[in-house]
Amino acid sequence: MSNMTLQQLKDQVTDEDRQLVHDAGFGNAPMWRHGNDLYVGHRLLFHWALLKNPVVMGGQEDRHCYFDVETIERGLQGLLDTGELMFWHKWHTKNLTVNGSHLYPPGVKHEPQFAIDTVPWVVNMELDTSLPLEPK
Repeated sequence: MSNMTLQQLKDQVTDEDRQLVHDAGFGNAPMWRHGNDLYVGHRLLFHWALLKNPVVMGGQEDRHCYFDVETIERGLQGLLDTGELMFWHKWHTKNLTVNGSHLYPPGVKHEPQFAIDTVPWVVNMELDTSLPLEPK
């Protein structure tokens, strides 16, 4: 769909973009520019958020959740290849979750019979049960 590369998306980030991201409190976050849209990677406690067009006073046009920056870049490559972000595990703005290759709305068990659609990628959302659930 696009003949651009991820490096070109990084190279198109402007000084204005960097200042906006700094003023919004995201510091030295990874950034990519695709046309009129600025995408910013934001580290959260257990995963990363990809924010589309964040604003200084908080909020953003759209937000997808990813496991790490490498997966964000795979998702952005999907945007370049197909026109759609891929490899996210949660579309926060629409409150949709991917588990396996099934798409789930809020409030349902993540079992295939409750899925509303499928996606062309696989996300493993199994919990790490090796960690204790109760503090000792």
